[in-house]
Parts: sequence; structure tokens; C-alpha cells
Amino acid sequence: MSEFWDALRRHRQALLLLLSSLLIPMLTDLVTSWLSLSAPPSQLLRMIGFGLALALGLGALYVALCRHRPPTLVPQEEQPPRFAGLIVLVGPGRGDALQQSAVPAM
Repeated sequence: MSEFWDALRRHRQALLLLLSSLLIPMLTDLVTSWLSLSAPPSQLLRMIGFGLALALGLGALYVALCRHRPPTLVPQEEQPPRFAGLIVLVGPGRGDALQQSAVPAM
């Protein structure tokens, strides 16, 4: 099942384009037909409920596909321990390297 979700995540832009290209014309057609027929209240509530359910479903699909976990190249148990430290980049600069401001910081 994970391969399925990974494939959907990789192609989520195309999937969203396809869904939106199908959904927008369908919703506009639904609204125009509703306005032309002036549906009774029960049918109107049913159409609104269907539209809300569809929007919530698409929103949940979008949230599920956008959750992206960075790939782990090295398993957690094989990673070296982390230590606090300071990384200083010292270039040739001007003058002697020992006279630069990096020396007191080290």
C-alpha cells in the first residue's frame, strides 16, 4: 500500500490537475442546472451535501498526498551520535589566518 501512496505523491500535481479539470466543469454544470430547474428544497440539500462531501474528500486526499517524509539514507540505528559543535570556515582572507576573528571563536 505504501508504494501506491508514494506513486500518488510523486504525481500529485498531475492528479490535482486532472481532478480540478473534471471537478470545475461538473460543479458549474451542477449549479447552472440547479438554477434553471429551481429544485425543491430536499433535492437542493442533497446537492449541497454531495458537493460538501466531495470537497472534503478531495481536501483529505490533498492533505494525505502532501505529507512528505524525507527519505532516510542511513537507518536510525546506524547513524553516528550527534554532538554540539562549531563549524568555522576560514579562508585566506587578508593578512595572517591567526589574526582573523575565527581564532577567538574556536
